[in-house]
Amino acid sequence: MKGVMAMYEIMEDKITLRMRKMLGEWLAREDWQPRQLIDWLQGYDLPPVGHGEEPYLWLLRGLPPADERYEAEIKLASRVARILEDKPDEKRPGTRPDEVLYNLFMLCAGLNCADQLARPLYGVFKRGVLKGEWLGVDLRYALQTALILNQVDDRLYPVWKTMLETGRHDFLPGDENDGLEGVRFMPPSSEKRGEPAIEAIGMALKAMAIHLDQDEEHRTEFRSLINKIVETYPGRPTWDIDLLYQAGKNQWLDWAMQSIPGMQGIPTECTVAICKILRRNPNISPRAVGGILVHELTRIEKELQNDDPKKEELRKAHCKSLKNLAVGASCHGSVR
Repeated sequence: MKGVMAMYEIMEDKITLRMRKMLGEWLAREDWQPRQLIDWLQGYDLPPVGHGEEPYLWLLRGLPPADERYEAEIKLASRVARILEDKPDEKRPGTRPDEVLYNLFMLCAGLNCADQLARPLYGVFKRGVLKGEWLGVDLRYALQTALILNQVDDRLYPVWKTMLETGRHDFLPGDENDGLEGVRFMPPSSEKRGEPAIEAIGMALKAMAIHLDQDEEHRTEFRSLINKIVETYPGRPTWDIDLLYQAGKNQWLDWAMQSIPGMQGIPTECTVAICKILRRNPNISPRAVGGILVHELTRIEKELQNDDPKKEELRKAHCKSLKNLAVGASCHGSVR
């Protein structure tokens, strides 16, 4: 069995190198024609890759590694944009147009080159005529995936908001989970690309908490959603304050507030008190949110007897919260 697997790996490596050579030669041509890419997208003229994987995956594998990859991605994305601008949703290219369109949109998603692809993808969405499916997958779902991963501003926010609030959209097939994904990858504006859209995220998480409220595993599921968002923007020092502020401003359910990472390890009576204060004061500043957390931890810690086993637990949580808030507070203004 190991010998057979090794043989398949060698064959796959050879096919990848052949695909890389073919794609590289096409990208190097100044007189390139869209027809070649359309043929690849419907499985024509590819190396003998079999039917196990879609053409867009082999095109992505055909991109060069390391330092050369970025330039090749941009060049390929620019050529994909040309095809999108030719309105393939209306003209239906190729002999198997559903396969072409599915692979075209999934290639856009894999390239994740918003500068080149956001505008023509948005054009497909605005025309609203896309129809069909490939291997049981609605082509509009492939378009939706490409839109989510190629955003340059917040123009699609009304779409994601509708999905989050109603679980559906008139054209795209998304539900509340897709709406959250849209918000997760959406920049707050064209000037703030690479930053999370905190206000939209606050609204989105409230909607998800309402959706999950009757789920037995709602806390676990909700923490998972928060972790996914936080991991999308690693290194941001203000997440605890950001999320607490949004929880108060958007009037999250209490259990959702208590599921924020910065509240983990804090005794329930403390989190309940903090939730009540935030709910009564939804318009306080992010800096004040940090102050409320520190104040309540201090107050409850003082009320406990020295021999109370909760006191040491609370002291540790207090120290951890102060440490986490220190960097975040310096970004929002000092917590006093």
